[in-house]
Amino acid sequence: MATERATARVDWLVDGSRSGRAIVTAPGRTDVGDAVVRVDAALDGFAGPVPGWFRGLERLGFWWYVICVVVGVGITLAVGPASVVWRVASGVTLGLILAPVSLVLLRALARGRSRADGAASPAQALADAAAHARPVNGEIVMQVRTVLGRDAGRADAVHRMAWRAAGGDASARKELEAAWEAAAPDAAAARAEKVARLQAEIDADKARGQDRGRA
Repeated sequence: MATERATARVDWLVDGSRSGRAIVTAPGRTDVGDAVVRVDAALDGFAGPVPGWFRGLERLGFWWYVICVVVGVGITLAVGPASVVWRVASGVTLGLILAPVSLVLLRALARGRSRADGAASPAQALADAAAHARPVNGEIVMQVRTVLGRDAGRADAVHRMAWRAAGGDASARKELEAAWEAAAPDAAAARAEKVARLQAEIDADKARGQDRGRA
């Protein structure tokens, strides 16, 4: 649909590199880089800065599994009483078990370290950064980009709407919704039809349940 093809990207709407979540920055502020990093980390469960050693571990990616397999094989070759083939196979299995388990434990340790260096919890970190940057849901992101794709001149007004909506302002959410419906009437109509159909199915299920109750 023509109304859905027009989308826009803006520098005040950032995709978190760690969490993958969208983050909107405060209108009129330029000193938001640190807040974006903090919000991104908090959305991934870190209350403060992500420890450098853990970032290095994450960069290893697949190679962490290789390292764990090598360690596992080394252990079984050193202590296993069976044949070499059996000990190597056991070491590979041990390494493949050790890798994900160790990642879970090390992530928990890193999160604990981040609390020591930052806020008391990820929720508190989000609250501390809320004057500069806030997480925003995917529907708002879609609506912002669609509206601005149709009319880039509304960027400042839409930015304010998105910022307030990210803070839980219901009126701003309705304003953005209305702007999206005007910019993408076909998509809005299709969604309204889908919602109406789902509601009809829910009502029908309730009616059948009531009928069974009376039977």
